[in-house]
Amino acid sequence: METNKQLEFKLSKVAKNDEVILSPKEVALGQKVLYLGNVSGGPSKGTRGIVERIYAKKAIVDMGLIGKWSVPYYFLTINSNVA
Repeated sequence: METNKQLEFKLSKVAKNDEVILSPKEVALGQKVLYLGNVSGGPSKGTRGIVERIYAKKAIVDMGLIGKWSVPYYFLTINSNVA
């Protein structure tokens, strides 16, 4: 009998030990963050940015050449690899 296997694709930009930001208390203006979302028409997963504004449920993140994006906190992470 055959068994199914789940294929795993590793992204070099995103580490597995990332902690998702769940509230505005966990992020500061000017802090470097990593985008973990996968939204059609949005930034690519693993895009880095700098927090410019903080709101109750989202942050405005400057992602350089691709512009400024309004991102919910659950799509952002802060870890030691973000430089």
